[in-house]
Order: sequence, then structure tokens, then C-alpha cells
Amino acid sequence: MYPKTLLTIWLSGLFSILLAAEPVLAPVKPVRANEAPVIDGVLDEAIWQEAPAVSGFKTFVPDYGREMGHDTRVLMAYDAENLYFAFECFDDPSLIKTSVAQRDKIRDDDWVCINLDSYDDKQSLYALYVNPSGIQMDTRYSNGQEDAGADFVWYSKATIHEKGYTIEIRLPLKSIRYSVRDNLVKMGVIFERKISRMSIQGTYPPLDPDMGMAFLMQSMPLMYENLKPNTLVELLPALTYGKGVTAVEGQDVSDGGKPDFGLTGKFGLSSDLVLDATWNPDFSQVESDARQIDDNVRFALFFPERRPFFLEGNENFIVAGTGEELRSVVNSRSIVNPDVALKFSGKLGDKNRIAAIYASDAGTDRAATDPNDQVMIARYIRALKGDSFIGGVYTRRAEADRTNDVAALDATIRLTQASTISGHFVESLNHHLSDDSRTDNHAMGLQYALDKRNLTMQGSFYQLSRGFNTSVGFVERTGITRYSFFVNPKLYPKSELLIRIDNNIFLSQTLDHESGLWEKSLGYTLNTRWIRNTVLGAGFNIQDEVFRGIKFKRNRFSINASSLPNKRLLLSTRFSHSGKIRYIFDENILPYAGRGTDASGSVNWQASDQFNSTLTLVYSDFTRESDGIQEFSRTILRSRNIFQLNQYFLFRTIVEYDTRAKDLFADFLASFTLIPGTVVHLGYGSMFHQQLWDNNRMQYEEADRFYRQRSSFFFKASYLWRL
Repeated sequence: MYPKTLLTIWLSGLFSILLAAEPVLAPVKPVRANEAPVIDGVLDEAIWQEAPAVSGFKTFVPDYGREMGHDTRVLMAYDAENLYFAFECFDDPSLIKTSVAQRDKIRDDDWVCINLDSYDDKQSLYALYVNPSGIQMDTRYSNGQEDAGADFVWYSKATIHEKGYTIEIRLPLKSIRYSVRDNLVKMGVIFERKISRMSIQGTYPPLDPDMGMAFLMQSMPLMYENLKPNTLVELLPALTYGKGVTAVEGQDVSDGGKPDFGLTGKFGLSSDLVLDATWNPDFSQVESDARQIDDNVRFALFFPERRPFFLEGNENFIVAGTGEELRSVVNSRSIVNPDVALKFSGKLGDKNRIAAIYASDAGTDRAATDPNDQVMIARYIRALKGDSFIGGVYTRRAEADRTNDVAALDATIRLTQASTISGHFVESLNHHLSDDSRTDNHAMGLQYALDKRNLTMQGSFYQLSRGFNTSVGFVERTGITRYSFFVNPKLYPKSELLIRIDNNIFLSQTLDHESGLWEKSLGYTLNTRWIRNTVLGAGFNIQDEVFRGIKFKRNRFSINASSLPNKRLLLSTRFSHSGKIRYIFDENILPYAGRGTDASGSVNWQASDQFNSTLTLVYSDFTRESDGIQEFSRTILRSRNIFQLNQYFLFRTIVEYDTRAKDLFADFLASFTLIPGTVVHLGYGSMFHQQLWDNNRMQYEEADRFYRQRSSFFFKASYLWRL
């Protein structure tokens, strides 16, 4: 079927759908505080006696509508510049799982969460998590994806007492985006609580089992009056200094050290429109991406965005209906090293969202005389009824010898309370300036999803032409047409130990355009959920894969397990054995079949509320099918140890060993974080290589000890000025 015909069918279907009615909840009006409460985790101010409260949390994990066993009350207040929330969580204090941890590292603790739809347009959520020690985690949710890299400025304190724990939160209005209409601000909220040892999560208002996990559709409205219009002005100067030493023929050679300065600013044009600008930004990461096994991979590895400049409004760039093949149309990590960048994001009116990025990207390993790449991204989203929307995105990267332009149309439409249809159509144009040649290619996808208490189901169609390319996005595989179907009937045994049974059935058919061969995949996985956050699962997959015109068997068997046996210990492991392909891209050598094992495991030990140690292991190997010889095996062992003195100061060590490269990495960090942006980091890292030296020459035949190959010292200080 031709792409234009498919696009016509898709568009006509979107606009012929009758949308399901939205649930209607009575709005809550938080009390206005004449005097700001002290954020200390103790609810002794008079305002908390006057504030409206909600209770009656019901579970949605592992099942919907059950009593949580421990009561939760949430109180709400505000003043002209802040929103205030307080949680009273009743529990046995000796059983509460908590830690004085690094920010964003509390996922396995007990916690509460404010899921705040600040526009009340059912398009996105701020998720603000706090554990019983007052440690924060925050994310941004939109279009079915939760971005854990988001960091906002807000304040929280907690106390543990004989009845459980209490949490107090202050959220400055300058930290979020919202709309003022007729002197009123309307938001939506779902309050959430997790009790880790009981393997349960609950919400208020309770989620409807016939609507599943559609948080955006089930929020409770909040009404605020006379909020002070704010003019957001933020300046973030950053000073960095780095010095590296590299071993050259057995001698240490220093790079001399290099101080650097950068400046980032944020300017609020209104309460819902923000302009970001940065000059010479510091994009160093305090903790580098954990090393992944990249032997014998067909596609590039994908890493999530963690750089602060790109996080404001990043949720707007999520394109509906994307999957593994087209991971993202906008991947901001493709902007590697910009000298200057601008970003504009926010809302116009009640229904329209806009976002844009411009960057002059110097990239890496570029000669000083080479011109920077010019990157431009523009996004528009029109909100429809409920959480439905239609949008468009345009990207352009102009390099010295070519340009890449991409235009996309996407939409998500809610069909019923429990089901949605999502899709995209993307055109890519490459223009090679040297010979003025042009290539025009497309990608498209359509996805149906159903989620309710007893059943999760998804059907999808994807097509990417062979020459499709996006230099601003992330694409794994092109030249395919794929049809896939997934269904998960869920069972809830009447047992005190076994909580839920998930039956995951998956099948797909993929046409490889180059060879004309079809790939099949048929799989089943059984996952069982038990008390103590225990998951046990096993599965198999009968599948094949086409590579360079040859079809290979890729049948796979896998098992997985994770458990929280007590509040100090978390264990997890994965194991799979499968047919594999030796990916060879040299046209003169044919790829060949093999088999191999992939395994990973981790032990997380919370020795005390302040000390955490995590040991992880990743393993992979490949054995040739033709002669049974193991071609390679590789293990990466990583130890991460953190002493968190309090919520501001931490000391961290990371040691990582790669058995194949015979590299040993050691990183040490002392860090102070007052709020996101106001930080001081002091770090030292080294890489050692296991080798043998003979007459001042390195020998690779065998190894006797580790020799330092390079080391680096860095210092970073930045301060967030908010005017």
C-alpha cells in the first residue's frame, strides 16, 4: 500500500472518531495562607488546621480499588507565590523503607507523589516524589513517557514519628508553567503513595479500573484565586576546571588544565511561556553513562537526556506512536557541543503548545576551521478533547556538505476510556551540496492501545523506507514494514503471597525491504508478582532476523527475578540464551550464525539510611554455530558506593572493570547540591589498563598488572540566581 494512501486513511480515521466522555470530579479549593508555613515536616501551623484534606486512597498496583491498609491524608494550601502540600502517612515506623539518598535515587523506597497537571489540559504532568527522609525525585510525564531527567526547584521536609511519617512541600510557582484565566488558575492533581514492602501503590482520587493507568484523564481539579503574576528571570553561571593526564609510551603527559565559564538564562515571557538561552554551556555529567556491552551490536546505543538546558519543555518533543525502530524524531543528545543555543517553549491560549530549539553545534573532534552545524527544531501541538492531541514537528541540521530536513505529523486520539490510537507520518529530505543530489524518504506508524484492569493490549504498524534518515532524531532500523500485536490478560489470585499473574503474548511479522524476506516473532512471557516487591518471570521467543539478505534463527529463552527481602536489600537478575548473528558490515565477509548468553544482576544494599552500595554485573558471549568455538565473552562489573551525609552533601565512589578491554575505571566525587543549579562538585577519575611492560614497550600477549592510562581532575561550581 502506498504511503500517501495509508496517510489518507489514517487522517480520515482520526477525525471521524467520537471521543469518550471525560470523567467529571468536583474541584477542590486549597486554603489561602496569610502567613507561609515553615517547611519542617511538622504540621503545627494554624493553616494546616484550616486546609481542605482528602483521604481514601485506593490501590492501582498490583490491583485496583483495594484498601491500602494504612491511611493517608493530603492537605492543600497556597499563597501568592507558592503551592503548599502536606501528607500524613500512617504506618508502623519500624517498617518504613527510606534512605537519605542522592536526589532521584528513591524509586525503591516508600514515597508519596504529587502528579500535577499544571495547565489542566490533560497533556502532561509534573511528578514530584518525596520519601520519608524528605529526599526528592521529580519527573515529567507526557504522551505515555516519563522523563526521569527533569529537575525542578521545590522544597520538602519529612519527619518519622510513632504514627508513621509526615511530609511538607513548598512548590514555587516560578518552578512550573501554568495559565491564568479571569484571575483563576485551574490545575489537575492525582496524589500517590507507595508502600514498598507491601508491593502496593495507591492514589487519590482512586483510579478507575476501566480506565487503567490513564492518569491524565482521572485527575482531580484544583482551583486557585489571585495568584501573583510572576516574571521569571533565572541566571545560571557555571565555572569549571579540568585537568587530564595521559600515559604516552610509559610517560605521563598533562594537558595543562583548562578553566571554562558558561552562562545559561531562563526568561519567563508569561506564566506559561519561557525562553531559555545558553552560551558555552557546561554539558559535563557528574556521573557518566554506565558502560554498556557494545560488542557485536547492529544498532547504535541510545542514552537518555540528562543535560539541564534541554529539559525545560522536553516533553513537547515526544512524537506519538514511535517505537524501537524510530526511537525519537527529536533526540536532543544529537546536539553534542553547542557554542550557543536558544529554546522557546510554552503555551498559547488554552489549546496550543509550542516549542523550538536553535543551536550552533561544534560537535566533537572537529577542526577549528570547520563551521559549526546549525540545528533548528520546531514543534506545535493542538490539544483536543481529553488527552487527545494533533501536532507537527520540523527539524533541520545544516552541515558543511549536506542538509537534513525532517517534517512530521502526529496525533493521539482517545477512542474510549481505556483505549487510544496514536500515529505519525514523517518525511525526510537529504540534500548533498557537493553534487546537488536529493533523496526523499518516509517513516510512518500507527498504534492501538488498550489498558484496563484485566487486559492490556497493543497492535501496531510501522514502515520505514530504506533511505530514511534523521540527523536530529534516533533511528535504529530502516527499510522495513512491521505488523505486531501484544496482549496481556492479567489474573489476580486469592492468595496472601501471590498478587498478580501477567501473561504476555507477543507476535509480529516484519518485511525486510532489501531482501524481500519476512521475519517472524512469536513469544510468551509469564510474570508473577509476589509480596515484598518480588517478581519472578520466564519466557520464550521463536523468532528470526534478516541481516544482509540472510535469514537467521534467533530463538530465545529468558528468566528474570527481583525481590526486596527486607528494607535494606534489593536483588535483581536477568538471564537469556538465544541464537545470535555475528554482525559483519564488510561486504567481502558474510555474517554467520551463533548462540550466546546475556545476563545481568545487581545487589543493592542500603547499609544504613545514609550509606548505599550497589554491585552490578553485565555479561555477554558469542559462540560460533559452525565449529562451537566461543568467539568472545565479556563481563562488566560495576560497584557504586554513596555516603549521603545529608540531603545536600554526598561522597561517591564508582569502580568499573571490563574483562574484555581489561580496563579498570575508578571515579571519586564529593558533591554539594543546595537546589538544582546551585552545586559544587569536586571529582577525580582514572582509567587503568591491564597489560605487560617489557623494555618500556607494552605487550598484549599477557597481562601482569594494571597501569594507569589516563586520569582527570575536575571542579565545577554554579549558582542559580532567581530574580
